[in-house]
Amino acid sequence: MTTAAKTTKTTRSTKAKTAADVPMPAQVARARVMTGVHQAQQTVLDTTETVTKHVPTLPAIPTPGFLAGVKLPKVPSLEASTRFTFDFATELLNSQRDFALSLAKTLRSTAA
Repeated sequence: MTTAAKTTKTTRSTKAKTAADVPMPAQVARARVMTGVHQAQQTVLDTTETVTKHVPTLPAIPTPGFLAGVKLPKVPSLEASTRFTFDFATELLNSQRDFALSLAKTLRSTAA
């Protein structure tokens, strides 16, 4: 099983277990936030599509003379960079969640 598959499985099972434990106003707020995020994402995609249609019509920007002959390192594709960044963010967020849950468990057991 890949890391992404493990994460998806963990996220789904965690979500299913905790939905009943979360008050309804928080669930409604979460749904509204996610709806807003999805609408904003669609707006960005639509705008990007419009802009990229017009970029080829813009005049080329001349390269400064001091960069002539400079070999720049190969940059990964946007898709590869995006995947790497989100995989890292997912790993980091999962680590933070595990830490927060461990801390909450420790605090609960010391308060009891």
